[in-house]
Amino acid sequence: MLTQVTKTAGDATIDDPILNFPGDRAAFISNAPEFKRSSSDGQTIVVADISDPQNPIFTSLINTAPGVVLDDVTAPNDFSFFAFESENLNGDIEQIYLLQNCNFMTEVSPIPTLSEWGLIALAGILGIVGFMVMRRKKASA
Repeated sequence: MLTQVTKTAGDATIDDPILNFPGDRAAFISNAPEFKRSSSDGQTIVVADISDPQNPIFTSLINTAPGVVLDDVTAPNDFSFFAFESENLNGDIEQIYLLQNCNFMTEVSPIPTLSEWGLIALAGILGIVGFMVMRRKKASA
C-alpha cells in the first residue's frame, strides 16, 4: 500500500527522510512554508507522527536563515536528538550540529487488547477463587 504523507505544492522540497523502527515517526528537511515555525525563507527539520498516515502530525524543530542549507539529518530510533550538516550562507563552510532534548513526542501507553483484558480478568477471578477456597479451608479446619 502506498500512502502519501505530505502534500506540499509549488517548488517546495523535502529531503533526507528517515524513519524510526516501528515506522510511526518520520523526520525530513523541507523548505515548504506549511512546515515552518516562522516566515523565514530557510529550511526546517520536520518530525511527523505518522501512526495515522491519513492524518499526520507535523512538528517543526528548527528554522534556518535564507540561504543556509541543511543536509544529512540523522537520529536514533527514539528521535531524542538529531544530528545534521549545515552550510553557511556562502556555501563554503560545512558544520555538524546536534539538536538535543527532543522529547516533544512522548510514548503513549498502548490500550490493552481484548486478549490482554481477558488475561487480566482471568488472573483476578483466579485470585478471588483462591482467596475463597483458602478461607473455606480455614473455616472447616
